[in-house]
Amino acid sequence: MDYADFSPEDIQHEAVNNAAKLAKVLGGECFDDIPQDEVNNLIDAHSETLTDEDLLELTKSASEAPDPEEEEEVVDLRIERLTGLLRTVKELQDKAEAWNPYTVRSLQFKDAIDAAMQTYKTLLTTMKKQGQQLPVIMFLKPVKDALHKDATFPKTHEEEASPEEL
Repeated sequence: MDYADFSPEDIQHEAVNNAAKLAKVLGGECFDDIPQDEVNNLIDAHSETLTDEDLLELTKSASEAPDPEEEEEVVDLRIERLTGLLRTVKELQDKAEAWNPYTVRSLQFKDAIDAAMQTYKTLLTTMKKQGQQLPVIMFLKPVKDALHKDATFPKTHEEEASPEEL
């Protein structure tokens, strides 16, 4: 649409009408019956030109880490938790086998659960291996003096001489 012959008020009025129509098309909560006055209020609230300080603040707040209270609590998978999880799954499989009169169906269930839990079984095995791995420093011998000369090599005349003799 060519807005050359329209005043700024007419352009804003047309934009508000289009925004209200779009909100009704989108539907959903708060969009079905949004009045044009509310759209005008939103436009007016954000009509001020941003200063350099405002832009810096916006970019800084966007790059900052989120508030720790808003972050989801991270729960790690430790060996104890994985072992408990796999034990619970085994109990579930045993109950399904005991309660189900059809052996084929209970075996299919057990196989499906085993396939689904394979990732956790592999993770547990890997974590146990890492826990049992010996540290590299265990194989190193401590050295008393880094500049210590090996006694198996014969000393030269200069090494045997004291500093006063040189």
